[in-house]
Amino acid sequence: MGLILLLAILIFFLFQQRKKVQKKIIPQTDNIPTLTSLLLIIQDKNSTTEQLMKSLETIIEYYGIIENIDIYNDILYRICKHPNTKTTLILKFDRELTKKNHNYKKEITDAISKGLNSRS
Repeated sequence: MGLILLLAILIFFLFQQRKKVQKKIIPQTDNIPTLTSLLLIIQDKNSTTEQLMKSLETIIEYYGIIENIDIYNDILYRICKHPNTKTTLILKFDRELTKKNHNYKKEITDAISKGLNSRS
């Protein structure tokens, strides 16, 4: 009887340990916004500087490697034209994006130039 009780306790601890390991291994991907939803925040003229900053940080973190330069040209152009953007925000995004995508440095610079030149 004592062996059965000891075995039950050991099995209980084994399952508890397994649950803890599973929680550490499984990343939380449910809260990652899509690139399209982040672009909508940037397109919205009512977005605050903080919202823009958070969106750009998320883009760099999860979508920082350029697969389609046209999307990033649009992001760069719109962030430069946005009424609530700051120079430091543009420079930081430019620096981080260029760091991850050396091959697109010229295109990134051109898109920023076009966006800044379009401001009145």
